[in-house]
Amino acid sequence: MDTSLADLTGVDNLYSYGQSYARYVGRRYALGLDERKPNLPGSHPAWIQVYGVSAAIYRMFTVSGLIIAATAALSRCRGCHRGGRSVVVLSLSIGNVD
Repeated sequence: MDTSLADLTGVDNLYSYGQSYARYVGRRYALGLDERKPNLPGSHPAWIQVYGVSAAIYRMFTVSGLIIAATAALSRCRGCHRGGRSVVVLSLSIGNVD
């Protein structure tokens, strides 16, 4: 049985709608920008809101954990000069490009 969360909730394009809502929450509440709420399908807006914010938080913790682990691993390397700091700078410079 191979079903996705979009199939279970009955929301097509759940990822896209969730991303747009998470972007709205971040810009409106974290940055204080005057943003309009995105248009969500009328039948399941609560699912999309919960999914969008939860997925954004999950991605943030996952990427942060990977950066911390890589920094710790490279900082113990004897032949690596400033190896840990270069991982952090590289990961911050890549970012999320829309």
